Amino acid sequence: IRYGRDNGFEHKFLATAREINNQMPRYTVDMLERVHGSLRGAVVALLGLAYKRDVPDLRESPALVIREELEKRGAVVRVFDPLVPGESTSTSTNDALLGADAAIIATDHSVFRSLSPEEFLSRGVSLVIDGRNCLSKENFLAAGVEYHGIGR
Repeated sequence: IRYGRDNGFEHKFLATAREINNQMPRYTVDMLERVHGSLRGAVVALLGLAYKRDVPDLRESPALVIREELEKRGAVVRVFDPLVPGESTSTSTNDALLGADAAIIATDHSVFRSLSPEEFLSRGVSLVIDGRNCLSKENFLAAGVEYHGIGR
């Protein structure tokens, strides 16, 4: 987009796509708030901070905006990213999920893609917002987990 603009060409389609993508982190938190209710005091497990799967790169990560937006709305955010331990507030997936009111999958790390509905339910989590659509919607719904994928 910037290259085009710098060279006298503005690609409206790409600019619109970028605008939509930039709104997705807030849309994710809005979705959680719609299905959960007020986030003030709610404990939310945020799984993943990295920009993409199995890479410890935080640059331009939408998860950072999700974390900030959750905190602005009064949520207690437990963050776990096995590839970015210095930014994590929990020591494991289990630690992040235990007793949380909801979970948001923000990065589709391999370790998160293999989580089962029972792993959420056994830790008291019955609401999952899957921002990467990396879990089986059908399996989660069949197990009694309130599952919402972004874009599904």
